[in-house]
Amino acid sequence: MAATPLDWARGSLRTAFADWLWDVAWSYEERPTVWRLGHPDGRVLFVKAGAIGRHPGLVDEAQRLAWARPHVPVPTVVGHGAGRGWEWIELEPVAGVDASAHPLRHEPHRLVPILAHALRAFHDALPVASCPFDARVSTLLAHVRDRLDRGVVPVDNLHPEFAELGLEDAWRELVRLTPATENLVVRHGDYCFPNVMLDDHGAVTCYLDLGELGVSDRRSDVVVGAWSTTWNVGPGFEQLFYDSYGLVPTPDEERFFRLLYDLES
Repeated sequence: MAATPLDWARGSLRTAFADWLWDVAWSYEERPTVWRLGHPDGRVLFVKAGAIGRHPGLVDEAQRLAWARPHVPVPTVVGHGAGRGWEWIELEPVAGVDASAHPLRHEPHRLVPILAHALRAFHDALPVASCPFDARVSTLLAHVRDRLDRGVVPVDNLHPEFAELGLEDAWRELVRLTPATENLVVRHGDYCFPNVMLDDHGAVTCYLDLGELGVSDRRSDVVVGAWSTTWNVGPGFEQLFYDSYGLVPTPDEERFFRLLYDLES
């Protein structure tokens, strides 16, 4: 049987954290697992671990968090490394509740504009000129083509609205719909409800999961952010997200960036 992140955690960091209690905080299919480590003296630490070779990589995420931290609220990285087929990052705890579990989820007409404005603030705060991470459309298309050629994109990565395409038809659709121009910002890369932490009043306390941060077309975040409203509060709020952010994509732009999201990781 293949080793799991839990096997790795029990072995690789046990010496360093022998006195800490490990609890799984978040786990989903093949994605990296997050543990909450609690020390008897009250200290808390989070460890995120996954297999080396998965995209986005956790050491890459640590680098992006360190770069973004002077500009936007993100978790503080206290350590990272790799070994025995696994890589990990150690993070300080953050304040707030993620938007998918926040009480405002029951008031989507309030929550959706908050998240759209938070994305706009994220884009406004991060400097494109000094960002060392490239996620332009041409780079992402080359990345997707490589993943397809290596056979590492599961067909069930495609959301139901694209499932009838299959992977190669999805690729051809991406090529057909590729935008002629880009509106560059430093994108989040996975802007959805669980990746935005809010305080009791709905103010952003932290942005999470920046493993795919980089200079990219702002529509890549805006389209996914709007799409995530349907996943988290039901249909009918995508237009409110677009209007609140201040950008309404065309149907072709929306389709392109949704397909790109499904295929790039």
